[in-house]
Amino acid sequence: MAFEPVLGLDLGLTTLGISVSRSGHLATGLVNLHFHNGKFDYAIGKVLGYVKDERIAIVVLGKPAYPSGDPTQMTFVAVDFAKKLREALDQAGFKSVAIEFQDERDSTLDAAKDLHSLNMNAKRQKPIIDEQASKVILERWLRNKGYDVW
Repeated sequence: MAFEPVLGLDLGLTTLGISVSRSGHLATGLVNLHFHNGKFDYAIGKVLGYVKDERIAIVVLGKPAYPSGDPTQMTFVAVDFAKKLREALDQAGFKSVAIEFQDERDSTLDAAKDLHSLNMNAKRQKPIIDEQASKVILERWLRNKGYDVW
């Protein structure tokens, strides 16, 4: 069976990093969206566009947690976002698209390390850090599912 594309999301209160895996081996950053604080309708609309354009089968959303694994305030924001996204997917005719969570602890730190290894300082990282974190989240999910990530 052929790999079906997967979208990775790193949600913040004013940003949404989006990445895609079309092969199961590589995650590619797509965009680092910015929107007004907590106004997720714009972000959901953009996600729907990528679901359609990329023929996405699964959306992987980073799920924040404290280092202990306990939920943070953002955990509940992410869960609520997933519910709104599910409703929007269903209304848009994408009922078969699954939404799965992936532990995102330290994903931004790992993303910053990856970008630092490319000689990008914090100032240059800022515009793309959430996009890079979405790649980290998506790569973790792929590995957890047994894919050989490069």
